Amino acid sequence: MSTSVTTGADTARTAAPETARFSRKSAPRSPEADPRRVSRAIPQGSIKAPRARLFLAALADIPELAVMNAHGRRNIEAVAEALRSAVDHQTMTACPGWQRLMDRTGLSRRTVARCLAQLRRWGLLGIVSTGRSAMFSAITRGGVKINEAAVYVLCIPAPENESGTPSSSLTYVSEESPLHARENRETWPAHGTTRTARQRLTAAGELKSQLPPLRNLSTRHLRSICRDYLKAGWTVADLKHAIDHRPDGSPWPHDGAHGIRNMAGWLKYRLNAWKAADGRVMPSRDGMYRERLAKERQVQATERARIMAEREVPRVDTPAKLEALAAVREALRRPAAWSLKPASAGASA
Repeated sequence: MSTSVTTGADTARTAAPETARFSRKSAPRSPEADPRRVSRAIPQGSIKAPRARLFLAALADIPELAVMNAHGRRNIEAVAEALRSAVDHQTMTACPGWQRLMDRTGLSRRTVARCLAQLRRWGLLGIVSTGRSAMFSAITRGGVKINEAAVYVLCIPAPENESGTPSSSLTYVSEESPLHARENRETWPAHGTTRTARQRLTAAGELKSQLPPLRNLSTRHLRSICRDYLKAGWTVADLKHAIDHRPDGSPWPHDGAHGIRNMAGWLKYRLNAWKAADGRVMPSRDGMYRERLAKERQVQATERARIMAEREVPRVDTPAKLEALAAVREALRRPAAWSLKPASAGASA
């Protein structure tokens, strides 16, 4: 774990009854040795990575990572590499601690925390045990209490079985088997727009894989329902947002898909709310962001061009300015009127 903070034995024995409360609810020391605790920490739809390099390979396959800016992508990859370097290859758990992660990546604690949260959202990281300060940690045999770093388990997305649902998180995947279902089909970035019918089919397949209720529809049928929106520049992220939210931003009931027999009709009803009275598709969230970003870039380009033009304009000195400069130079060449003259002999007497 991380560096220890020792206290006296008498103090530790006195605090033992109070800290026992916390130790029963928290993970014990060396929690990576308990396979059941590690299994419970694996995110839904994921499995424990058989090898550390498969964890990095699964990260490289995340579509959202490909569309991130270079700075954010480097940060997440650096944190993932730091976790891989600290992993226990027998249990696939890592306990690096904040200081080690910051030292290896050169990032601030806040940035490291954001990267860890993103890895958890992608299902690539599970928390076996949260970190604890020495105040709340259990007492060791030597009568001391130490700071305990968080314990993580490295994961990869679970492969889909024949029914199209993710396998159990307890299922082992061999290196010869595919990492997950993305290797068996084409993927599409969540914020990528489409231009061709094939791209729209791929985007429909991506939407279908991310929303389990839509798996009752064929990919071609789903593409037909979403065609107008994809042609209007919508993305997979826009479709997911429209399915869950009305145009005014209020959410649809999240349990609305349960028990629906006509899934196509239910989907059309929710998406039709994003069409105007004349049938035009409303601007999407990603579309409005791209438009706002384009306007900001245009304003920046105009301002940059104006500044460069001002720098290139040659400086022209007016006649009045030249005369004033000449007068200043002449005044500097003449001896000062207030300079002291040597005193005469009579005056000195």
